[in-house]
Amino acid sequence: MKYNFAVIVPLANEQDDFHPFIETFVAVLDLLESGRVYLIVDNVSKDKTLQCLSQKEDSSTAIYFLLS
Repeated sequence: MKYNFAVIVPLANEQDDFHPFIETFVAVLDLLESGRVYLIVDNVSKDKTLQCLSQKEDSSTAIYFLLS
């Protein structure tokens, strides 16, 4: 049985941990074959979190991002 769910993750200054975190999330979503992840980059972020996110958005249809 597939479940319809969403996970909302706020991000700020996460460039060093971003890729391992997202790779794990995508692997879990692939196993579950459902769900969406909404990643929200806070405007207080001073590193390259937004750039990391922009590169990753196209790689998975289950990952969306917003800038707050």
